[in-house]
Amino acid sequence: MQTLTDEELIQAAQTGHTEGFTLLVRRYEQRLFRSMTRISGSPEDAEDICQEAFTRAWRAISKFRGESQFYSWVFRIALNLLRSSKRQLKASVSLDAVRDAIGDDLEDQRADVDPSHSLQVRDQQRVVQAAMDAMEESFRTVLVLTDLEEMSYEEIARVVDCPVGTVRSRIHRARQEFRGRMERLLRQEQRAC
Repeated sequence: MQTLTDEELIQAAQTGHTEGFTLLVRRYEQRLFRSMTRISGSPEDAEDICQEAFTRAWRAISKFRGESQFYSWVFRIALNLLRSSKRQLKASVSLDAVRDAIGDDLEDQRADVDPSHSLQVRDQQRVVQAAMDAMEESFRTVLVLTDLEEMSYEEIARVVDCPVGTVRSRIHRARQEFRGRMERLLRQEQRAC
């Protein structure tokens, strides 16, 4: 069953085969967790949101019409959960949270060659996450969707439920804000050294 397409797994899940849905969860759980961590700033909150999103997706799988990709659909559910939560989803950045959110593939590849590289990568990841955490949620969301998830503008528009023109504008403004925050944080880091 692992070689089946998303559409085939969805059809299996819609006919009551839990294994089909389980494979969809396995296929996308880490990706969704990383994105929700980047948007919320909290791995703990992201984990709760992802679990609830997949639970809700399972309950509603019979209503899934295939008008979007499964991942876009479950991402939308997770994003709605994030937005509707009454808790403030601001968490202090820990190195473990940043590593989980951004990933450390590059770090793993280069740590054997240059041990100081590992510290540099972690410092950069911490600054990136701090810049993301300081941004408005709508800007964090479109940055994650376009730059990390590599979704098209049309797909992002469906996920965030706004016109494509608004998506383009938000992405432009989010990148400008992110750039400005990064520059300020890097200047602060240099002064601290």
